[in-house]
Amino acid sequence: MSLTFKEAITPSRDFLGPLVVNYAYTTTRRLHLRQLRLFRRNAISWFQIGASIFQQFVAKRHQGCDGAKRLYMLWCVKTGTNLDLDHGSLHLPLPKKLQQTTNRMSFKPEKYKVWHVQYKLSLIDPDMPQPRYHHVIFVETDKDGGGYIHHVTGDITSGMSYQRKRAQHPGNSDSFHTMDFLGYIASSGYPGAVDDVLKSLTSPGRQKAFNPKTYKTEPIKDDGTFYSPGEPRKRLKKCTEWTLEQAIPALKANKLLQ
Repeated sequence: MSLTFKEAITPSRDFLGPLVVNYAYTTTRRLHLRQLRLFRRNAISWFQIGASIFQQFVAKRHQGCDGAKRLYMLWCVKTGTNLDLDHGSLHLPLPKKLQQTTNRMSFKPEKYKVWHVQYKLSLIDPDMPQPRYHHVIFVETDKDGGGYIHHVTGDITSGMSYQRKRAQHPGNSDSFHTMDFLGYIASSGYPGAVDDVLKSLTSPGRQKAFNPKTYKTEPIKDDGTFYSPGEPRKRLKKCTEWTLEQAIPALKANKLLQ
């Protein structure tokens, strides 16, 4: 005779409590403890063995429940297992290491917020208009507000290069100045698609050099020579120009930033 889930638990509900997936009616206590160790080591095995235990409970419920109750109580203490009797659902705690991994991986939104962030500079370039700040694109990927910075680093005496780096929320930085919301980027293609676009852009190159005649670092022409006094100079480009004039427009043009 086969019994349904509800039929199996109803007769013994008053004094067994949530007794369905337990080690009822095993031949020895030793076998029960051996299964407990397996439960604690392997979360997946909990469910596989639980199904087998339920079958044993249905088949042998007529043999009595006193021993089953004691075994069930021991199992609950050992594993922290809880059964929702009204809904017929089993709640099994995962090992701590697996819980930590699951917490990091369980939440991934469909899109990430994107910000234009400015940080205060510690050094001032006299050849650049002031005030001046370090401009970056910040993609917020974490629940705590952390994420990734996309920017160019280096200086214009040797040339700058694109970089993506891990970062806390910009507001937590001592050098934080302002941040403006730009839009969203789909999480499915991040960060690969963004890196591909930004790496393809021309980073600010070498635009200044040390002039031995004046003992100063001065702007240079495209051919590497210095400007004469009073000669019109080409506008210098750094992180601000790269971010505002190249990076953000490129992300929008490629429909990554929406």
